[in-house]
Amino acid sequence: MAANPIPSPMTADEFVRVYGRGDGGFGGYELIDGVVYPLATTPDVAVVRTDCIPFRAPEVQVEVGGSQNPAELQSRISAYFRTGTHAVCCIFPETRTIVVYTAREWRELTEQDHLEFPALLPGVGIPVSAIFEGI
Repeated sequence: MAANPIPSPMTADEFVRVYGRGDGGFGGYELIDGVVYPLATTPDVAVVRTDCIPFRAPEVQVEVGGSQNPAELQSRISAYFRTGTHAVCCIFPETRTIVVYTAREWRELTEQDHLEFPALLPGVGIPVSAIFEGI
């Protein structure tokens, strides 16, 4: 019995050819690390410096992590860092926690903590409990 070949990652040119539309859209899909994902996997929230538009990645990407598989989520986090993002926040409603990833570390925040980025947003701290209010 012959083994099935391992599929090669899709190139950007192949993605545009297969999913591209005349209006500049991609039919609800995106390409991350050669893998096609439904567009719903893009960040749920992003913090972008206006002096960096349009050529720089958002400073902070926020993902609601409960509905994705871990491998897909990790691929997106890695892709964000390769494009210049400084932090990725994954919100997990089921456990009422937020995991903040940076290029060098990660930390888990609970409802007793504050979500803060002092270098980016000095003086701004959002209570994690407020993010989960009403859930």
